[in-house]
Amino acid sequence: MDPNEDNELALLLADIGKQLITKDIEPLKHFAYDYMKYSDVEACTEQPNPVFLLLLKMFRVVGRKRMIDWLRDVFYRLNNITVLKLIVKFEIERNKTTDPFTVMLNDLASMITKSQFEDFKRYYTAIVKDSELEQIDNVYELFRVLKLCGLLEKQQLGDFKERLKKLDNTKLLRIVEDYEKNPNSSWTADRIDTTSFHNDYILRYTV
Repeated sequence: MDPNEDNELALLLADIGKQLITKDIEPLKHFAYDYMKYSDVEACTEQPNPVFLLLLKMFRVVGRKRMIDWLRDVFYRLNNITVLKLIVKFEIERNKTTDPFTVMLNDLASMITKSQFEDFKRYYTAIVKDSELEQIDNVYELFRVLKLCGLLEKQQLGDFKERLKKLDNTKLLRIVEDYEKNPNSSWTADRIDTTSFHNDYILRYTV
C-alpha cells in the first residue's frame, strides 16, 4: 500500500472514530485495508478521491446510514460540490435509480417506523435550511414545502405510500392520504422563501 494512501486512510479513520463507538473501529480498519490492497483503486478515475469512496462503502458495511447523512452535511457546509456529487452518485447507484428525489424518499421510508416519527422530522429539518422552516413541528409543514417546490409527483407519492404500508406506518400513511384528498387545503405559504429551499435541494441532491 502506498504510504500516502496509508496516512490518508489513518486520518479518515481517526476522524470518523469520533463519530463511531469503539467496537466499530477495528472492523472498519480491516475492511478498509483489504479494500485498498485487493481492489483496483486506480480504476476509480471518476472519483476525486478513491479513499473517500472507500469511506462510503465502509459506512454501508457497518450499517451506518446516519454517518453518510452526517458526512454529506459536513461537505455541504464546506461547499464542496465535487464531493457532494460523489456522495449522491454513490447513493443513487446503491438504490439502482437515477432520480435523486426517489433516492431520498426510499432512504427515508426504509428508516421510518412508528417509533421513529421524530427522526423523520429531524431528517428533513436538517435538509431545510430556510430559517423559518428550521422549527418544523409537524409533517404537514414538510409536505407543504415539498409541494411548493414541485417535488410531490403523483407516482412518487404513490410509491411512498406503498413503502409505508409495508412498514405498517399507519400514522404517516394517514397524513399522506389526507394530503392527497386535500392537496390545496391550507397549503399556501407566502412567508416561505421557496427559491432558496429549491436551490438548496438542487445543490444537495442533484448530480
